[in-house]
Amino acid sequence: TYAKLMAKTNRVAEAELMYQKAMELDSSSATVHQHYGQYLAETGRNEEAADMMVKAVDLGTPEFETIFNAANALRQAARYEDAEKYYKHATQLKPEVASAHMNLGAILHLNGKYVEAEASYLRALELKPDDTMTMQNLKKLRTILNKQSRR
Repeated sequence: TYAKLMAKTNRVAEAELMYQKAMELDSSSATVHQHYGQYLAETGRNEEAADMMVKAVDLGTPEFETIFNAANALRQAARYEDAEKYYKHATQLKPEVASAHMNLGAILHLNGKYVEAEASYLRALELKPDDTMTMQNLKKLRTILNKQSRR
C-alpha cells in the first residue's frame, strides 16, 4: 500500500495519516485494520497494534494469518492470556504449521502451563524436527519441570 511505502521511506507522519484516512473510509474493513495493526507493531506501539489486530480478526473471516498475527501482537503487548487463545485458534485452523505450535508452547510456558507447553513443543518438533528454537525452549521447560518434580 501507499502508506506502507511511506513508512518504509521514513515518512512516518504521512503514513500514519494515510492509515487513519483508510480507517475513516472503511472502518469495517478487516484488511485496513490488519495493515494498520502491522504498521503500529512495526513502530513499537504494541498495545494499539494488538487492539487493531484483534479488531481485524473480529471483522473478517477466521483466517490463519490474521489470527496468528493477532496472537503475535498480543504477545508483544504482554497480553499473554489473550495471546494464548489466539495461538490455540491458529493451531486449530492449521494444525500442520509448526510455528503455530511452537508459539503456543512458548506462550503456555510463559503462562506457567508447563505440561501443555511441553505437548505443544513436542507437536512442533514432530512437524519440524530440526527447529533449534523449539528444542531450546523445550530444554528450558524441562529444566523447570525437573525442578518442580524434585520439590
